Amino acid sequence: MKAIKNKIILIVLLIIFSKIVTAQYIIPGSYNINNTLTRFEGTWRWTSGTDTVWLNMQKQKVHFSRIPCDRDLIVGWHKYKKGNTIIESNFQFIGVQYAPSTHLNISIFGGNDPTDNISLFDGTIKDISKNKTIDLTLTINAVQNQIVWKSKDTDGTHISSPSKPFIEGFTLPNLMTFIKQ
Repeated sequence: MKAIKNKIILIVLLIIFSKIVTAQYIIPGSYNINNTLTRFEGTWRWTSGTDTVWLNMQKQKVHFSRIPCDRDLIVGWHKYKKGNTIIESNFQFIGVQYAPSTHLNISIFGGNDPTDNISLFDGTIKDISKNKTIDLTLTINAVQNQIVWKSKDTDGTHISSPSKPFIEGFTLPNLMTFIKQ
């Protein structure tokens, strides 16, 4: 019985230690500059038939009060048109400073080593029409003129109420290839 207890304690300690070793340590008051994010900056366009989506993405220094620290994020805005009809847009907010409380449209956080040559970044996007946050993965090609966009509902339990029901699906297509403009 004691041997089983010791093995369980050892396994728990190994799990905790492995998380500590792989976790990134952020120093309070630090500024994590991430120049790998600049490749996503600019205006991007996807077109399919009469549907067009534009993205405008910028790298911004964002303050996180919980730690507290500053780090670079890609934030962005989108406009979605079907023919001549604008389905949704927050382009009027282009350039507004990101704040977690306002959660601008796109927030991308990627590798934290500015020397990394990472082409894949994860983040979130706000589906304006369905009033929900969606997981987003962006993959940029080697010449940095094309981005593949893949979105999916966030994992886990979705809480809804009669006043705020969870709505399945997305307003924007969940798979798009954007060209840099």
